[in-house]
Amino acid sequence: VWVNKCGTYGVSSAQYYWGRMASLTIRILYYLFPDILWAFVYVDDYIFVLRSHSAPKLAMAIVITLQGLGCPISWKKTTMGALNNWVGFQIHAPHITAALTPDKQSIITAILQKLIDCEQHSAKETTSLVGRLMWATAICLPMRPFLQPLYAWMLALTKRQERQKTHVYGRPPKDITMLAEVMLDLINSPARSPMPPVALTDITAATDA
Repeated sequence: VWVNKCGTYGVSSAQYYWGRMASLTIRILYYLFPDILWAFVYVDDYIFVLRSHSAPKLAMAIVITLQGLGCPISWKKTTMGALNNWVGFQIHAPHITAALTPDKQSIITAILQKLIDCEQHSAKETTSLVGRLMWATAICLPMRPFLQPLYAWMLALTKRQERQKTHVYGRPPKDITMLAEVMLDLINSPARSPMPPVALTDITAATDA
């Protein structure tokens, strides 16, 4: 029996424990600091939406509390401002909007453009692009179910490669090229907030991380 005692990433069970630890940490912070408007967590990365007038002191209190709880803090990724980069997204706190960071936007644009141009893709390449596009649709969740044709194409290429035991290539069908055009248009559109104005009012609430 092998016991994972340090919770490092690289083992599939790590997120099971980290996700629950993050949820507990968020609940503690909401309880201690009611002035936190929103607290979000992605795996082990946190972002807090705070009111500008109390942000400096509140941010310091949050960081000190996290340190007191023993949470590891990466100082190179610790920032405060109206505009922050977080897990590949550019978050605009005053408007509650999210967009891809410029470097990620370039990567996703190149992927979509290759699909639009109906270029050949390897089975391995389709697996990579499906993962990247699944991540990118986090800023436009209604788009995610429409990735199904892309997933089906990836699965077909992967199975054919397993049968033939050699590298397999294919060109995306028309429905995927059209999907890529829509996605490219969406990621190049101005960022919009998924939250209605009422979400910015003073409320007290809690939810699972």
